[in-house]
Amino acid sequence: MIIVIAILMAAISVAIVAWPIVQQRRSNHVDAEGTEALAELMERRDSLLAAIKDLEFDYAMGKMAEEDFQVLNAQLRSEAIEILKQIDQRQGVKPGKAAARLEREISRRRRKAAAPADDLEAQIEAEIAALRRRSARRAPASDQAAGFCTRCGAPLEEGDRFCGRCGTPVTSPDAA
Repeated sequence: MIIVIAILMAAISVAIVAWPIVQQRRSNHVDAEGTEALAELMERRDSLLAAIKDLEFDYAMGKMAEEDFQVLNAQLRSEAIEILKQIDQRQGVKPGKAAARLEREISRRRRKAAAPADDLEAQIEAEIAALRRRSARRAPASDQAAGFCTRCGAPLEEGDRFCGRCGTPVTSPDAA
């Protein structure tokens, strides 16, 4: 009887020690299945998005009638939407939270994109003004164009008898 109790106690001890190891293997197996299913969904999403892009390109190139395009586009997009919903569900994203997070990200990116554009315009205007000031200071009156070629419109300098760009003789004495 003591031997049976000892064996029973040993079996219970082994079960207690082995239980976390067995559970970890089961959860790893479940996680691997979930990860594999998510990877398949992501792959399907990518292939659907590529198919939509190809369909739009074919329609833009005139390879497809509008009726066919509308039908195929609707089918592909509805399938893509379903795949995206499944991906969100597997990742634990709630629809309301995803939309709010998306709106916040869009508004943040718009603010970020708008700020440099304003700064860029101001920088360009400042550089243009500086170049105009420099060019006005550098160009003495003698370097100013004495006129323009009647054929190509190139600036002529004082004393030119021919256009430096096209070779046309300068005909008007006050142009040169």
